[in-house]
Amino acid sequence: MDFGRVFSRRRLVRAGLFVAVLVLLWSSLALIVPAAFRSRVEAAALESLGRRLTIGEVVFNPWTLSLRVDDVALAGAKDGAPPLLEIRELRGAVSMGWVFRLAPVIDRLEIDAPTVRLTRLGDGRYDVDDILDKIAARPPAPAGPPRAALHNIVVKDGSVDFVDVPTGVTHSVRALELGVPFVSTIASEREIHVEPRLAFTLDGSRFDSTANATPFAERGNGEARIRLERFDIGPWLGYLPKTLPIRLQSGLLSADLVLAFAQRPALSLQVRGSVGVAELKVADAGSKELLRVGSIKAQIEELRPLERSAKLARIDIDAPHVLAVRDRSGRVNLMLAAATPEGQPVPVAPVPLPTTAASAGSGGAVGGKAPAAAATTSSGVTAASDASRWKASLAALSIRAGQLD
Repeated sequence: MDFGRVFSRRRLVRAGLFVAVLVLLWSSLALIVPAAFRSRVEAAALESLGRRLTIGEVVFNPWTLSLRVDDVALAGAKDGAPPLLEIRELRGAVSMGWVFRLAPVIDRLEIDAPTVRLTRLGDGRYDVDDILDKIAARPPAPAGPPRAALHNIVVKDGSVDFVDVPTGVTHSVRALELGVPFVSTIASEREIHVEPRLAFTLDGSRFDSTANATPFAERGNGEARIRLERFDIGPWLGYLPKTLPIRLQSGLLSADLVLAFAQRPALSLQVRGSVGVAELKVADAGSKELLRVGSIKAQIEELRPLERSAKLARIDIDAPHVLAVRDRSGRVNLMLAAATPEGQPVPVAPVPLPTTAASAGSGGAVGGKAPAAAATTSSGVTAASDASRWKASLAALSIRAGQLD
């Protein structure tokens, strides 16, 4: 009797049984994960948002680590009200890299037909105030952005309905398409096949960003351009919170921004270009005129949201006119802009601005009005703090034809 062959066969049988058990256990995740996912997500939503979340079918493939979630709905503010959020289908794929990085790494996230419904009830109240209050009551989060990496994010056929009950107007967003190559706070090398894009139709007007034609996977980077030309923000100012210390009254918004995504040599998201507002009018808390500005334009040299870094090439302010008024109690409206409704001062962090000897030695006021002034610098100024905060720098500041009454 050949004992070596017997032992060899036994080892093979044991190894085969061990592999079979592992395969069976791993395959059983297809049944375990959907039930656990549904129960935990629904419970977490109820606890953190105070609204009931329902999830339809959940399918998980343990061999490809892909997940599909159908018919997601977050309840409205009242019983019988339409859902606040609906998603027809959500598909995702998890990378095994999360095991080694101890952080979630998502290879793909696709959201089909998301629908959001918001309602303005009047007096500055919205049907999501209970959710916002719930979130505000949470303990402060740890400093710094969370460790995570999301790749190939796609939103298709999205829609938003904003119902303004006091005015009887409904603003709608249709055909929302969004493509984001990645959002990551950790180093990650994954295959990218999504081009940066933002497109939608707002109240019948179509907007579509432009993107490079070369596939992202071939060049390792991609850009999307966003342009706005004197967009009137006046019709939307009524939706700002009433608790703001100032009241924006009018303005024309312009922007020419480039969103650049790069995968090599490292993951990075960079924003550059210009943004500005013309014919800006601001009132104080008492709805009295506080500020008029001909135009404000900021030239962004480099904005990196993931690294919390911003470099501004220059800010040009043209024809600012500040109207200071003192009421009967002796308070000045400029001070009210930095005070609570009860008049208590609100501490404001000092922001260093670039200065030159010329601007420091400019003439004084004549006739109760400040003379036209201009201040520029090329040396720059940097405002930075610990790693949990933004680091910002401004190379040049120009103020022309300023006036103070």
